[in-house]
Amino acid sequence: MTNIDPEIIAMNKVLEAFRNLDKSQVSRALHWVKERLAGAMVEKPFEKEDSAKISVTLPLKEEPPAPPIIRRKTLADYDMVLDLFADADVKKLTDKVLLMSAFLQIRYKFSEISINEINRRFKRIGSEIKNISSVVQELFEKKRPLVAGIGNEAAPDKIRNKFKVTLNGIKKANRLIPEPEEAVKKVRKKRKANKKIATKARRRKGTPGEGKG
Repeated sequence: MTNIDPEIIAMNKVLEAFRNLDKSQVSRALHWVKERLAGAMVEKPFEKEDSAKISVTLPLKEEPPAPPIIRRKTLADYDMVLDLFADADVKKLTDKVLLMSAFLQIRYKFSEISINEINRRFKRIGSEIKNISSVVQELFEKKRPLVAGIGNEAAPDKIRNKFKVTLNGIKKANRLIPEPEEAVKKVRKKRKANKKIATKARRRKGTPGEGKG
């Protein structure tokens, strides 16, 4: 009768025992075995060649992983300006221009923002702003200016075509991005409103001749 290596037998038994366990159960079982055999492993440790073959990562603790921390997004978290505006859903022209300017400055490292560049970006996403120079001027004229001129453009009597967003402006732009919970509520509210509109439309369609004598 052929002698079977006891190590092979042990491995087969382990695999058979773990066959119907899920991933977390396997991890806990391996952790328990490691603790029970800790003394034996010290007396006869694995050789480097053997340890390289073991791909199972043993958890340091048995506690379940902590849930991920949901934090408020910032300008730096967005790659696409359309995603940013979808989340922020701003209505005021000054807020739109501020958000676009701050996004370019923070995400794409623009050292200066030009009115032409802002206008071009809004046209690209199908949201052209008329009289954008006047809107930018409003940002300059805030009690705590949200943008500042650069070089000669800083002179108060000049039409400032180039500017940068101030620290105060960056803070306000980040505040335009809603909290995660607020964003969820906003989506639900929008869906509810759309549902009401659709219901009213169906009712009107289903009652021909309404209002006739």
